Amino acid sequence: MPRRLLPLGRRLFEGLGFRLVVLLTIALLPIGLIAVIQNNRVVSEAQRSAETALLGLTSESVAGERTLKHTKQRPPTRLGAPAL
Repeated sequence: MPRRLLPLGRRLFEGLGFRLVVLLTIALLPIGLIAVIQNNRVVSEAQRSAETALLGLTSESVAGERTLKHTKQRPPTRLGAPAL
């Protein structure tokens, strides 16, 4: 059957352009999946790093209060000796 007499849909699927699009899609799909997976890992690592930094800043900010609290909880002393 001559090409001109084929239905439009069938002509589209037999062309070189369609084959090239399918080939490139199949070739690039794994690369895209790898990129998405790596991006998710980087985002997770950045979030963990931010959480760790926040915990460190919180610990530093309460260090003075913690020291003050521990000094007030020491037993009273009289002339350098513990009071009994």
